[in-house]
Amino acid sequence: MDEARTTPGKLVRNVMSPSPVTVGSDATVRDAARLLADGDVGALPVMSGGKLAGIVTDRDLVVRVLAGNLDLSAPIGEIATTGICSVSPDASLDEAARLLGEARVRRLPVVDADGGLVGIIAQADVARNAGHELTGQAVAQISVPGVGPLDDRDRALADSQPASDPPSGPAAVGGLRES
Repeated sequence: MDEARTTPGKLVRNVMSPSPVTVGSDATVRDAARLLADGDVGALPVMSGGKLAGIVTDRDLVVRVLAGNLDLSAPIGEIATTGICSVSPDASLDEAARLLGEARVRRLPVVDADGGLVGIIAQADVARNAGHELTGQAVAQISVPGVGPLDDRDRALADSQPASDPPSGPAAVGGLRES
């Protein structure tokens, strides 16, 4: 690979956010939403028995809880995404960018050799620390609309909701029309 596509020497541990805010799998949806807001974060690793059990994002709350009409007192473990991809703190930034793109996610938990959560690396961390080409490739893979499987919960929700066309044209942007 040429220099423009790689970030030699940059490790995940040097660009990740260490010690992320977490939530227990038995916490309520409401508790998780408060943690997201209070921590000003978009994702929470979900822990069970001291180990990473999944992740929940602000988007999960919208799609799975609000649109799915789920009770806010439900355990967050019920809506968390499980079987998630993670990365080692000793992995290269290139590897993290590749994994973000392949998994089509914006954040990866960083897990040590013992399975302990030590941080989280986000698409924004790659953008701030990698070359333009690597960043562009990762963002392009992550952002492909309508590609990739929906999990069972999201598929059931999508199948139960009526389809609608998003607004388009100038009126869709802030309700303003061009004269």
